[in-house]
Amino acid sequence: MGIGAVIRDFNGNICVALATKLRGHFTTHVAECLAIREGPHFAIQHGFMVLVVESDPKNGVLSTQTHKTFSMKFPIISGILVNL
Repeated sequence: MGIGAVIRDFNGNICVALATKLRGHFTTHVAECLAIREGPHFAIQHGFMVLVVESDPKNGVLSTQTHKTFSMKFPIISGILVNL
């Protein structure tokens, strides 16, 4: 499976992009959560401050707001929240 992210400046110009392969088989929802986690982490590693995270499917974004500690996705969601 592959995920990607585009880091833009305040004018919308592309500063850096990420495309990477991940091992395993994931649902679409989990894959989106992984992309939401990896994008900000990648940006921070390259010296950018994360102000906004955008995603097409709203389910991944909503997961960061309504996470449950007993969910199988909780480790991924925790990783997202650490970067924000």
